[in-house]
Amino acid sequence: MESSTATTRDKICSLAGPLASERGLEVLDVDFSGEAGSRTVRIYLDSAEENGGVAIEDCAAVSRALSDLLDVNDDVIRGHFMLEVSSPGLNRPLRLPSHFRRVVGERVRITLTVQGDGRRRVKGSLERADDKVIVVVEDKGSRREISYKDITRANLEYCFDQAGATEA
Repeated sequence: MESSTATTRDKICSLAGPLASERGLEVLDVDFSGEAGSRTVRIYLDSAEENGGVAIEDCAAVSRALSDLLDVNDDVIRGHFMLEVSSPGLNRPLRLPSHFRRVVGERVRITLTVQGDGRRRVKGSLERADDKVIVVVEDKGSRREISYKDITRANLEYCFDQAGATEA
């Protein structure tokens, strides 16, 4: 199942990537939820520029064009599905080494495959990210090196500033 999902994700990225690129954007992530017949496919777009943003008009344009491509390439997603195209939001997913490198120094929340110590969740500040591993300084001060292959899910953990909001 994971292989099938990964293949579908790759096919969607190959269709959506050029559409996003035309608008100065990139496909950050593709996410699936639901079951056959009521499946939702979410495409997260991000600006290819350091401090750029994603406008709702960009999402709508990519959604329309991608919907047309998926109709023509009906072998990519079988059955009925709902397509959503949006920006990743504050707690953006982190999937590729380049995603992690962009947020070094920020707080992250990582879900791991089962580890030797039995812990599956790590939260803390991302100290370093290279092509093979990341290093997270956990809230208690311990430093943890994590291989990308052990990461099931990772997100930036946006923290509101002290001016009246709490941590997300």
